[in-house]
Amino acid sequence: AGADGEADAVRRTHLGYYRALAKRCEPLVVGREQVRWMGVMRAELENIRSALEWGLGETRDGEGAEARTERVTWASELCHAFRQVFGDHGRSNERSHWAKRSMAWIDPANVEGASPGLEPTVVVDPRLLARIRCGYATDQSVETSLRRRLLEAVRDTCDALGDHAGAGMAWTGLWLVPTTATGFDVRFRLTCGREAAVRYRKTGDVRGLIWSLGLVGTYAVWIGEVAEGTAARQEALAIATEHGDVSMIATLTIAAAFEARRRGDFNEALRGIDNSHGWNQSLGRPRTYWNFAGMDETWCLIATGDHPGALVAIDGQAREARRRGPRQWIDAATWRRGDLARAQSDLDAARSHYAAVPADWVFNPPLWLAQVEAMAGNIPRTVDLLIQAVARYRVRFAEHWADDADVAGEVAACIAEADPVTALRVGGFASAMRTSGRADHAYPFDQARIDKRLAVARSLVTTGVAGASWQAGSGLGAEEAYAEAEAALRVMADGLALEPETGQ
Repeated sequence: AGADGEADAVRRTHLGYYRALAKRCEPLVVGREQVRWMGVMRAELENIRSALEWGLGETRDGEGAEARTERVTWASELCHAFRQVFGDHGRSNERSHWAKRSMAWIDPANVEGASPGLEPTVVVDPRLLARIRCGYATDQSVETSLRRRLLEAVRDTCDALGDHAGAGMAWTGLWLVPTTATGFDVRFRLTCGREAAVRYRKTGDVRGLIWSLGLVGTYAVWIGEVAEGTAARQEALAIATEHGDVSMIATLTIAAAFEARRRGDFNEALRGIDNSHGWNQSLGRPRTYWNFAGMDETWCLIATGDHPGALVAIDGQAREARRRGPRQWIDAATWRRGDLARAQSDLDAARSHYAAVPADWVFNPPLWLAQVEAMAGNIPRTVDLLIQAVARYRVRFAEHWADDADVAGEVAACIAEADPVTALRVGGFASAMRTSGRADHAYPFDQARIDKRLAVARSLVTTGVAGASWQAGSGLGAEEAYAEAEAALRVMADGLALEPETGQ
């Protein structure tokens, strides 16, 4: 088009067309023909971007308020309707980018870094505003308290409006927001899944219901509510199968593989991961949850003794992390290299890999280094590192990683001879956590080493005392168990001294 006015008219027509296309395709990309319609939307991706760029761009000369409101509203609707395509193709950052561009028009006061008190240039329906806020709050680079505040406001507003779908989106969004600076509260994440499912059941939103039931399935198992978790996941899988939602079948298959790994069935977990890859390939897209699936896959390959396969998987995970950019997943690959080195008894390489992971990482580097020193028979260094590892767990025992049993198992092995009663109590706690599904199973080579040390502890007390100590430990809470573990380690540290002549 020649004149600017004619060009804008053409662009407005294009924006209207892609808005209509995206809204038409929105229910189709989650149904039986999702492969076809995902292909249609993927083919239009550059055109969609151009439409969003124009619709959320600056005000044009001579543009009236009515025309500006129309294009911004249409572009915001397009941004929301296209969320499944962005999410299913690993472009969640782009989804939040367009949501932020929309927020600059319709909710500038809540854009991170904006001047406070800004008034919206364009006023939209509160339901659309709620959905754009949810899209913006998925951006994990946005400050945590702002994300949480926005999602809580969306939840409350949508509940008041009777907008159950919007409230469901807010609850699933809250699932993604850390509850503290150190991690996630598993019980709150279970609440998010439960509350979202309640709302999605009222809307007929099949994808939302499947997703929220999947959350319940995962987090109920994590806190030991295995029956509820299994039932929720089975219902989610049945609904996904009934509606032909291949994307969610792939996601649920990954969740089932995680549960199999957590209960120590590593071969079953590997079969689930392979099946999930197959489902994803049928969609013609990158692996869903490439990061978590890669972590689970490498864990299981190491646990089953497939060291060459583990190395290939770790290298692939590192390449993908470098391609995508998140530093934490590059560090995760380094962590797994340390695990593989320990499995191969290459303790020097294990130390090197573990030391390369930042000390403030969300997981527990002192634990991994303690495992190396325990394998090397360096008791003083093991005790020192385990004291650090327990301290990290105790400051966040209400959070997700506090319920992991690895620290407790390693402490039980370390203090077996020095304090056999406490060793058996802490060992009983670790065993109960794993049996209930609330904690990961250890690598077999670690568990064999721990079991040998616990056998020593049992040999040092009567059968009755050993049984009573183990049983009492199985009933301990995380805070109490870690307090006992730390106290025993500190007593042991105080009793250790270096013999100058022998160096022992």
